[in-house]
Amino acid sequence: MRIFRSGTMILAIGCLVFASACATADRTMSTAPAATSAPEVVPGPVAAGSFGDTLQACMNRIPKGASAGQRMMAELSCERDQANRQAIEAVPGGK
Repeated sequence: MRIFRSGTMILAIGCLVFASACATADRTMSTAPAATSAPEVVPGPVAAGSFGDTLQACMNRIPKGASAGQRMMAELSCERDQANRQAIEAVPGGK
């Protein structure tokens, strides 16, 4: 019987130590400043590729510092989206 009580006491003490360590870690994590936070994105009036988007607006969203390959892929994507929008608009009731 004495061995059972000793094991129970060790288990109880281990649980208390673990719980206090977790509580301390949560408190220190919540007070630490976020060093790697994502930049805040402010949504524009129209989502990219949506019905209200235009070819010019899409082209304007291409970053100025984009490489030639990135710019080419972005321009092709804008042109593809514009062609899709025109195809949808050509269908009666497609809007």
